[in-house]
Amino acid sequence: MKNIVKKYYLAIIAGAVIIIGGVVMIFFSQAKGQNAAKENEQLFSSQKKSSSKTVTAEVKNQSKFVEIKGAVVKPGIYPIKANTRLAEVLQQAGGATPNADLKTVNLAKVAHDQESFYIPQKGEAPAPAEKNPAVSEEAPVEAKSDLVDLNTADLTKLQTLNGIGAKKAEKILEYRKEKGQFKKIDELKNVNGIGDKTYESIKDQITVSP
Repeated sequence: MKNIVKKYYLAIIAGAVIIIGGVVMIFFSQAKGQNAAKENEQLFSSQKKSSSKTVTAEVKNQSKFVEIKGAVVKPGIYPIKANTRLAEVLQQAGGATPNADLKTVNLAKVAHDQESFYIPQKGEAPAPAEKNPAVSEEAPVEAKSDLVDLNTADLTKLQTLNGIGAKKAEKILEYRKEKGQFKKIDELKNVNGIGDKTYESIKDQITVSP
C-alpha cells in the first residue's frame, strides 16, 4: 500500500515538473519572439532613415544643371554633382564632334549650377567666357560720393545743401576766399549766418578735401 501511495506522489510531482517546465519554456519563447520582433522593427526603421537620407542626397546632387553647346554630339542641359569637370559634362553630351577645337577649352574647369559652356569649331574664334549667374565674379564698384566739398563747391553746388540758399552760399564762398580752405567741416559754423542748427542739418552732406 505504501509503495502505491509513493508511486502516486512521484507521478504527481513529475507531472507538476513537466507542467512548470512547459510554462517556463513557453514564457521564454514568447519573450525571445518579442525581442526579435523589436530588433527587426528597429533595424527596419534605421534602414528606412538611411534610405531616406540617401535618396535626399541623390536628389540634392541632381538638382544642379549646366548647358553645353557648340561642337558637341548632343548639345543640351545635363545634371552635375559637386566638383564635376567640364570633361565629364562633355562626355555626357556624347563627346566632341570631329571638327571641335578642344585646344582652346579648359576641360579641367569645375562646372557650376546654371553655367553654360560653348565648344568652338576649328578655325572659329573662341567665344567669350559666359558668366555664371550663381557665382558672381564682378569686382565691387566703389560708391560714388555725393558729398559736397566745401573747398571746391561753387555757388550752385552749395545751394543743394539743406537750408543753404543763395545768400548763405555766397557767404561760404566769401569766407573761403578770405580765410582759405576749410580744414574740417565744423569750421562751417564760423561763417556768418550758419549756426549749430544749420550745421547739424547738413554735416552728413559735406566734406573737405585736403
